[in-house]
Amino acid sequence: MVQTNYDHWLPDPFNDKRRTIAENLLDQLQNNLWNEFGVLAVMETYPIHNDGTFYIIIMNAKYNSLIAFGQPDITQTEN
Repeated sequence: MVQTNYDHWLPDPFNDKRRTIAENLLDQLQNNLWNEFGVLAVMETYPIHNDGTFYIIIMNAKYNSLIAFGQPDITQTEN
């Protein structure tokens, strides 16, 4: 399952195909990569991960775990 800001029953917006790309990459994962590491690899693939990505959260309901990854290049800058 891929969660985005768009309704899943509607087509992707013309200028943002990340949901469909993520779904296709997840479908291609090998059985040994159906874990948090495989999902993270998909989530860090361009254009899914881009300049607008602030964090990635991966949930594993089977093991009751939630992992959050912050982007290292998000820092406060002085004006």
